[in-house]
Amino acid sequence: MMIRVLIAEDEPPTLRRMKRMVEEAGLPFEVVATAFDGEEALKKLQETPCDVVFTDIKMPVMDGLKLMDSVRENHPDCFLVVISGYQDFDYAAHALRANAVDYLLKPVSQTELLPVLSRLMQKVEAQRRQNPPLPTPRETDGVSQENVAKQVRDYLGQHYREAVNTQTLGEVFGYVPSYLSVLFSREYGISPSDYLVQIRLSHAKELLKAHPDMLVKEIAEQVGFKNPHHFSKTFKKHEGVWPTDYAP
Repeated sequence: MMIRVLIAEDEPPTLRRMKRMVEEAGLPFEVVATAFDGEEALKKLQETPCDVVFTDIKMPVMDGLKLMDSVRENHPDCFLVVISGYQDFDYAAHALRANAVDYLLKPVSQTELLPVLSRLMQKVEAQRRQNPPLPTPRETDGVSQENVAKQVRDYLGQHYREAVNTQTLGEVFGYVPSYLSVLFSREYGISPSDYLVQIRLSHAKELLKAHPDMLVKEIAEQVGFKNPHHFSKTFKKHEGVWPTDYAP
């Protein structure tokens, strides 16, 4: 049983040291992905499902607090461990709310890391016994990987106005969420969450074109964004302009 690990850490020396300690611990852990910020970590998780995420708190682009919240929402089967240079109560409290397995202070020693890895191994083993991952869709049910991916795509196209995440898709289609993400990405070259954003922005542009006087808040709600500010930032990131400046 190999346990797949992602390490999110913006300091290269610390990242290399953590990777080395995890892999040289003599336990079945493999660091399959690394990231220098939370946003990169989320993209890596879509491409490479992991059992455990080690994350720093202070990182550029997206910090560890937001990363933990997103992992809890979109990758609920993934275990979290915080590595931080700050002995701060608020950070520790946030880690507890995100159900982090532990909160390690830098510099982390091999002696401190080993019991954490042992606990993680027990938790992953228990989780796999309770909810074993499906390596492929069951051909005996007449369902191919291509058909499952197409069904996910169609579902996203029909339900983009709703609160949809990988956990939702897992419950709807009866597969482990991380597996569905890999299957979809393999078929369409994009993660389900990124595809959902594309659909929402496409409909948003249609509304902006058809109703130029429509409030940004109303457009955001109609295409599935709960937060208008998040909608505007996402629109600007993908389209290069704010929704209010969009000229088709």
